[in-house]
Amino acid sequence: MQRCTIEGCENPVYTHALFCLRCLEELPLSTVERMERALLNVRGAPSGRSNDQSTKGAVGLLQAAQHHMEERARTYDAPAGERSMAKTVAAFNALTGKTLSETEGWTFMAILKIARANQGAFRADNYEDLVAYAALAGESAHQENQANESARLDTSLSM
Repeated sequence: MQRCTIEGCENPVYTHALFCLRCLEELPLSTVERMERALLNVRGAPSGRSNDQSTKGAVGLLQAAQHHMEERARTYDAPAGERSMAKTVAAFNALTGKTLSETEGWTFMAILKIARANQGAFRADNYEDLVAYAALAGESAHQENQANESARLDTSLSM
C-alpha cells in the first residue's frame, strides 16, 4: 500500500496518488486549484516530484520542469521562483577565492544532472531538473548579457 508523500503523514493514498485527501485539502491553493490538483492526484498525474520512471516525451519533460519550478516558487514564497544560485556562488567564491558566475553555477548543476543520468537506472527527475537548470542558466546568461551591454553603453557615453 502506498502512503502520502507529505512529510510526517502516514495516510494511505489511491493508486498512483502522491497525497492523501486530508493533506491535499490543507495545501494552500484556491478551491479551483485544489479541485484540479485532486483530479490530477487521483489520476496519477504529476503533482510533485515525479516518481514516474517511464519515458516521457520532450513536452512532458518541459511541463514537469515547469511544474517543479512553480512548486519551488510556492515552497520558497518567491513569485519568480526559487533563485538561490546567486547567493550560492557568492558563498562558494568567498570560500574558494574563485569567480564563478551565477550562469556557471546553473551550468554546473546541469552537468551534475547529466552525470547522474549516466549512472544507474533511468530516473525522469534527472532530465526534468536538467531542463529546469538549462532554463535558469539561459535566464541568468541573458541577465548577465543585459548588464554587460548596459555597462558598455554607460562607458561609451561617458567618454
